[in-house]
Parts: sequence; structure tokens; C-alpha cells
Amino acid sequence: VDMDTHKKMPGTKFLLKESWVLFINNWKKLTFISLVPILFGGILLFIIFIFGRGPLINTNSTFGTLLDIFISLLIVLSSIFLVLLSYYSQLVLFKYVLNIKNGLVSLKTAYKETLQLLFPAIWVLILIFLIAIGTLPFVIPWIIVTVYTSFALFVIMDNQGRGIKSLCIST
Repeated sequence: VDMDTHKKMPGTKFLLKESWVLFINNWKKLTFISLVPILFGGILLFIIFIFGRGPLINTNSTFGTLLDIFISLLIVLSSIFLVLLSYYSQLVLFKYVLNIKNGLVSLKTAYKETLQLLFPAIWVLILIFLIAIGTLPFVIPWIIVTVYTSFALFVIMDNQGRGIKSLCIST
């Protein structure tokens, strides 16, 4: 391999400085994206707290039992929703930073583009999980495969591939 054909990578100091400048210039929007799942989680916890067990509920009645089932179902569904929302917010952060690097600074655009990539990203996570579980008994191959597939989501967010193609590109 001819070393003259490869570009020299920027140093750590330059990358940290560039990251800091990007954060300082966009901290409000980056903080907003990060706080969305926390705010929704707080609202859902408040709702569960309000409708949860209290002195007004008679646990011996059918209504108390039905309410307990409803609250339990609400907790499970809200937990699933919060996990997906948290994952979606992480992907929006990736996409927003990529858009900033490409000259686009619209938060609305980042949310729209990420929504289109949400299901391919979830599919890739499922594939990575299955691969990791399959190689788990073999420690060294598991480490290698995990490192190889760890960049698949970045490939998806950079619109370079979806599904298996993103896994192949990330290796």
C-alpha cells in the first residue's frame, strides 16, 4: 500500500477542539435532543405515580385489581416507548452532528431523516445482537465481531448502507 495515496488523519487535539467548537455553537439544540427522552420519562413516571396505588384504592375490589393490571401494562408499554425514544434520540444526535458537518443545521431535517432510518437501525441492532449471541461462547471471535459491527449504526446514519450492507461496510 502506497502511503502517499492516503490522507493523514487529524490528531486527537484537533478533533477535541473541533468537537468542542461544534458543541459550543449548537449546545441548545444538542441539549434539547438529549432531554426529550428524560422529559417524556418524567411525565410518564408522574402519570404512573398519580394513578398508582394510593389510600383511595381498595385492593380487595375488582376495580383495584383491574387498575393494577392497567398500571402494570402502562409501565411495560411506557418502558418500551422510552427505550425506543431514547434510541431514537441518540440516532437524532448522530444525524444532527453529521448534518452540521455537511452544512445543514436544521433540527427538523435531522428528526425527519432519522425517522426514515429508525427501522433499518433497529434491524441492524437485532442483527448485531444475534451475531453477538451466536459468537458469545467463543470469546476471541466475539470480541472481534463486536468491534467489527460496532460502527454499523454510523454507516446507516451516514446513508452509506442499510441492513446487512451496513454491517459489511462497518467491517
